[in-house]
Amino acid sequence: MSDELSKAGALQMAKRMGATDVDLQHINCCLEPLVLFARGELRRQEMGSFVGSLVDGDFVTVCGAADDTNQKYLPAYACFLYNEMPMDKTRLLQRKAVSA
Repeated sequence: MSDELSKAGALQMAKRMGATDVDLQHINCCLEPLVLFARGELRRQEMGSFVGSLVDGDFVTVCGAADDTNQKYLPAYACFLYNEMPMDKTRLLQRKAVSA
């Protein structure tokens, strides 16, 4: 995980997939809690079902909780998670949050 988490890669991917400015704003709003979680500024319990399921790595729940925009751009979220929040780091953050 980089010191400076970047949403740019995911937003660029969504744009290449045809995202409109409204779509990009929506995606950016969903990525922000992920950034805050990775920085330790947001707890998992404070997230909605879609974003929380992304953190949990629960693909089935992610798909069920995603609205139309998020369903269309799931690859962009996967890009962000893969590059910025690898699961081993995410699990460490989750354990740290539980023990705090």
